[in-house]
Amino acid sequence: MAGVVRLAGADALSRYDLGVLIACRDGIAPSLLPAGRRADTQLRGGLDVRLDSGATQRQLDIRLRGEPLRGLV
Repeated sequence: MAGVVRLAGADALSRYDLGVLIACRDGIAPSLLPAGRRADTQLRGGLDVRLDSGATQRQLDIRLRGEPLRGLV
């Protein structure tokens, strides 16, 4: 297998929850992150930006697990 592949866990994660994980990793207080519903803003773009990595998982014959993230957010 060569080239760029899409790879992500199976669990959906909000932009806020992803931000919290990144903030915690980088030693930033999650309380500093603004929270709200993107649907209530004028920001453009999709609301659901999950990455489907099913083809990559099938090609690599692996199952990606999201369980370790559940306790972090």
